[in-house]
Amino acid sequence: MLKALGGSQDFVAKEYILSLRDYALSKGVTTETLLLNTQKDADFLLNPPKYVSETILHTMGKNLSMALGDVMLAAIEFGQTMTLASHGVLGMAIQGCHTLQDTTHLARRYAQTRASSRSLNIVTEADGLCIRYDKTTSHSAQKYDDHFFSKFTTLINIEVLVRQLLQQHAITHYPHSQECQLHIPFKSYPHFPYDKIQKGLCVKFNCDYLQLKIPLAWMPLSLREGDKALAEMATNECEKDLKLHSPKDIVNEIYKQLEQKDNYTMSLVELAQSLSISVSTLQRRLREVNNTFKDIKAEARLNKAKLLLKHSPQSIENIACTLGFSDASNFTKSFKGRVGLTPKDYRKENMSN
Repeated sequence: MLKALGGSQDFVAKEYILSLRDYALSKGVTTETLLLNTQKDADFLLNPPKYVSETILHTMGKNLSMALGDVMLAAIEFGQTMTLASHGVLGMAIQGCHTLQDTTHLARRYAQTRASSRSLNIVTEADGLCIRYDKTTSHSAQKYDDHFFSKFTTLINIEVLVRQLLQQHAITHYPHSQECQLHIPFKSYPHFPYDKIQKGLCVKFNCDYLQLKIPLAWMPLSLREGDKALAEMATNECEKDLKLHSPKDIVNEIYKQLEQKDNYTMSLVELAQSLSISVSTLQRRLREVNNTFKDIKAEARLNKAKLLLKHSPQSIENIACTLGFSDASNFTKSFKGRVGLTPKDYRKENMSN
């Protein structure tokens, strides 16, 4: 049984949902099958929001794999259909990079604007740059969990895009010591579709990590030239998205949402969903600036209370209701505890001034 979609999920950019939708349709998989257990309808596939729960993407991937009957084959084929555009503005920004090393730096900087998950790491080793998922507990663990399709697809797609970006260098003719390696942390896979793998990609089983290893010799190679103007605009858009992920800007956005929506009963889960980040990520970012959602909400409510008491003819009871207090008594107790005056006395004092 799938867990209900709650506030702990991370989020991904909508382009991944659209790419998965298009691939599923090309394989004859119905919308109903693709959306099974996602609590979404067909309208979601027509116009998904900018960010979507990562749980939904994983569930759709699992549904697609089950419908096609082979998780490896489905992941390989889907990964090979995805283009730079499938990664939205990040993919467009890559067109402004000069070398493969530049794309690594860019991906590190903007990855969180595409996906909030922190399980994908970039590690440099003596013989290659590893794009690696967190280590599995053991080879005997469940092989293909709900996330495997999405993870495997991502690695396949990265390898495809790297080759496209470096196509002028004829890297398929490089020696075996300078070829990409796809490491899989399982002992084997019956009837693995080697014929679907691109030439020059070496597949290895029984490895420590699920990862793609790119030869270090490829990193300084120049990329095929892209649209520089489009890349610059996409980079600016990435910067805007990234800014929303900084602790300081998250705090400002919380105040803005509470004040604009007059929603002072908003929960932490609701706020995280509106910001398209997980609850744990939100809490971590707030800790970085020594703050909590509870404190921010209390401060925002206090500021609103002062404003209404000074400039609104509303009764104390109505103000308490507006601010989400159960009654005027609780509002008075909270206000006096923070200001030192009751709402009534605060109003009189400020009216007299």
